[in-house]
Amino acid sequence: MAELAHTHGNSSADQLAAALEQIQQQLVEGNARLAKQRAQHQATLREVKLARAGASDCSWDLADAEQRLNELIEQREGPGDLLMEREIAHLTGQRAKLEERVLTLLLLVDELIARAQVEEQALASAEQDWAIREATLIAERDHISQSIVAAGCGDAS
Repeated sequence: MAELAHTHGNSSADQLAAALEQIQQQLVEGNARLAKQRAQHQATLREVKLARAGASDCSWDLADAEQRLNELIEQREGPGDLLMEREIAHLTGQRAKLEERVLTLLLLVDELIARAQVEEQALASAEQDWAIREATLIAERDHISQSIVAAGCGDAS
């Protein structure tokens, strides 16, 4: 009879240990999911920063091209200077390409900012949900740990 009680005690201890391990696994997985979501948000913020820098650089290039184009137009002495006309035509084409590039980058920045805001809201919600779930899991883990300790003390007597 004592042997049956001891076997039952081991079974309960095994179940408690398995439950404890499962809770620990859930804690690890939950923290990993949240870390991955944070990393994704940080990556998006880095993309925003790079896109803004690219748009800024292109804007400066565009301003330089426009300034040079305006200078050439002011210096134009008539239709006879073919070299100047070629440079004006080249700068006009370059300006159009740069304008398009700046616009494309600004649209990308807007898109990335919108995505970052959505990710930030989702992250805040996930952090809040996880904080509640994590507290519950920790309380369960502590309760099971106390049960294991109590069972161990009961076996010792």
